[in-house]
Amino acid sequence: MSLSRGHRVIRDTGYLVLGQVVGGVVGLAAAAWFARNLPSQELSMWPVCVALVAVVAPGSNLGMPNALVRSIPKLFMRGERARAGRMMRTGLLGMLLCTAAISVVLFVFSEQANRILLKGELPEGLMGLLVVAVFVRVLESHLNWFLNACQEYKIMAAARMVAQVLRAVGALTLYVIGGIQASIWGLTLGSAVGCIISGYGLVPHMRHGVGLMHPLELLKKSGAFYLSSLYKGALSRVDYILVGALGGAGDLALYYVAYRVIEYLKEFDTYIMETLTPKLAEKATEGTRASERTFTRCTRYFFLTMVPLHLTLAALGSPLIRLYAGDEYAEAGIIFSVLCVYLLVDGLYSLYRRHVLVIGNRWHMVLLDATHTTLSLGLIALLTVQLAGLGAALGRLLTVTLVVPLSVYLLRR
Repeated sequence: MSLSRGHRVIRDTGYLVLGQVVGGVVGLAAAAWFARNLPSQELSMWPVCVALVAVVAPGSNLGMPNALVRSIPKLFMRGERARAGRMMRTGLLGMLLCTAAISVVLFVFSEQANRILLKGELPEGLMGLLVVAVFVRVLESHLNWFLNACQEYKIMAAARMVAQVLRAVGALTLYVIGGIQASIWGLTLGSAVGCIISGYGLVPHMRHGVGLMHPLELLKKSGAFYLSSLYKGALSRVDYILVGALGGAGDLALYYVAYRVIEYLKEFDTYIMETLTPKLAEKATEGTRASERTFTRCTRYFFLTMVPLHLTLAALGSPLIRLYAGDEYAEAGIIFSVLCVYLLVDGLYSLYRRHVLVIGNRWHMVLLDATHTTLSLGLIALLTVQLAGLGAALGRLLTVTLVVPLSVYLLRR
């Protein structure tokens, strides 16, 4: 007996959450150890790695994530699996080549990137190794989007869980053995295994049809989303970049400790959005009204579960940070509380944004993400100069609060 879409959202989210619980516990324990034992100069390497992923991923995805999650479920529903296979093969090849090209450029100019992102405080040669880890991590992220479009959530959860565990255990073990440079290879190994698992899950879907889709036909579907992803990518880790560039390694380490804890909460919000989007795309084939009913139910579930959780954690900010990283980073507690409130508002915004993605005009996404980027860059830069990491957190909260009304307006359009 086939499940309803609402039950499938709950089931598929459950797969991802289960994988995150296992991988997250190991990752959180390793991150706490690093926070308590690494000097701020070495600890700042981790947010720099995240920031580089945020630069390379949107620059190399060619708009495929949104194009795939919007188109592939519809093609499957219509029985056009050969066309879906050609689209996925072409998209994967383009993303792989683009990721490699950007990574090579970053590797060549790695020392310049060190001076820009962290005032040259990373040891010489470390940034080049980080670029290698970033390349593999971005490739893993791209493959996850393909699995999401195909709704292969069991494999997606397994790939993420194994990659998270291996990254955490590998980085910690190799750091103890060989120091900070060796730990980067631990990060790379975990992501590489995640790529292998994801690739295995995609093989059955890639086999449909023969040949490739014409690049211009694919870019016609993804071009607007690519522009949108560039805007969105510009703001995804602009806080790390600005805190590091304006405040240095110490301020970045403090902000990273707060955001690292919030990241695990953010994963649960993200999983809901990931499993919801393909279902909305499927429902869109039945008409706008049917899609709206699904959206309304999911909004209700979000408010009943996520609002109490976010507000409770915000109230417990300082004790949680002390438990996680020790008294040295106690100042990160207020940053964590602000980020909890930000994440709550951002969850509401993400619901509207995903619905605009599947039923709205492609250029609405460009407008939405361009506005978000402009506000975010301005507010985070302005407040970071005054308040360092706390300013970055407040900038994120103000930005998403201001952009929610625009997303509501575009959805009504």
